[in-house]
Amino acid sequence: MAAATVDYSPTRSEDSRSEDSLLVAMREISKGIAASHDAMTFVTDPTVLGDALCELVGLRTELDSVRLQLVAQCESNGVADSIGVRTIGQYVAARTDSTSKGTNQDATLARWLRDFPLFSEALERRDLTVEHLQYVRSKLDNDRTHHALKDDQQFFADLGSGLDFKGFETACEYWTAHVDPDGEEPLDQLEISGVNIKVGFGGRTTITINSDTVSGSAFARMIEHETCKIRKRDLADGIERTDGQRRHAAAFALAERGFRRQDGFHPIPLFTIVMSQTVAEWTLHKLANPNCHCEQCESVPVHPTDVDRRCELINGQPIHPLLVAAVLGLPAFDTPALRRYVMEAKSRNLAKGATTAHTAWKDRPPSPRHRPKRQQDRSSNNDDDPDDDDSDRWF
Repeated sequence: MAAATVDYSPTRSEDSRSEDSLLVAMREISKGIAASHDAMTFVTDPTVLGDALCELVGLRTELDSVRLQLVAQCESNGVADSIGVRTIGQYVAARTDSTSKGTNQDATLARWLRDFPLFSEALERRDLTVEHLQYVRSKLDNDRTHHALKDDQQFFADLGSGLDFKGFETACEYWTAHVDPDGEEPLDQLEISGVNIKVGFGGRTTITINSDTVSGSAFARMIEHETCKIRKRDLADGIERTDGQRRHAAAFALAERGFRRQDGFHPIPLFTIVMSQTVAEWTLHKLANPNCHCEQCESVPVHPTDVDRRCELINGQPIHPLLVAAVLGLPAFDTPALRRYVMEAKSRNLAKGATTAHTAWKDRPPSPRHRPKRQQDRSSNNDDDPDDDDSDRWF
């Protein structure tokens, strides 16, 4: 944040000069920061560096306390109005290179702390941090719990000084269950649960699951168990993947397994990809010659208006042919005459000429032909008479 320029004039009153002590103190802090930069360069002792880092984190908490107090004082004294803006965040943004968002968030927290003086004191003592206070304000304070929260300020201050942040969150959840048992939690969790599927640029899909506590824990347990199995297989096969990639594979495997019918087939195809002959041949050539830099390999032969240069999902979403190759296993097809590749519900190799679950029309035996039955002459009843010509009577 850029420092504001202050015009010091020798004709200023004694009161004005006394008020400048605040700015002098701020500049002393700046000098201390500069000295820390210089001293840090020559320190290599791990113990000293670790102690200095922890001390700096504590100083940040104290500076947060000063900043919140200063923001509150600026709002009380109409600092934003002095330059004709509405919020203190806009004032800071107008005079520095920062945005208004952070300062406005500080102003919101400072106004909230007016009802919680013990929280302000805990912040000055480093017992609580701004992260603690933001968590309490956003998660615990509502119309039903506000008075109880005011009464239990010291309880939360003691929690902040005695627990790590994860333990603090757990204690807050227990406090909410005790103080607000009939509030929005827990039954309303079921009503707000849901799945959001968002398709972005290039067909990249983001799936967000908002689940209640119990179902969410079950989801996580299933995914992590499946991820462990995939990790073991990867280590055995020498496959390197990130934990996020393995969790994605685990979630997909679980969903696909549940979608599969008892006979091993899927009730509908999971996806349909349209790839033209030209694109398929380019893909096979690229896979067979990964280091080739010829003119044919330099650019992907796709085009939105040429039917023979299409590679897309059935809904028209363009897809890179090399991604298709990775999904469908096209490197196994070394023939340049690929015409058709259809994945059936059981995910099998149905390329042109494949014999699994498919027979080309030219190789099928002719359909059996049935001779028509002759209508019997029930009046004459002469079926055994060889001279009786009834060939013109048909069903």
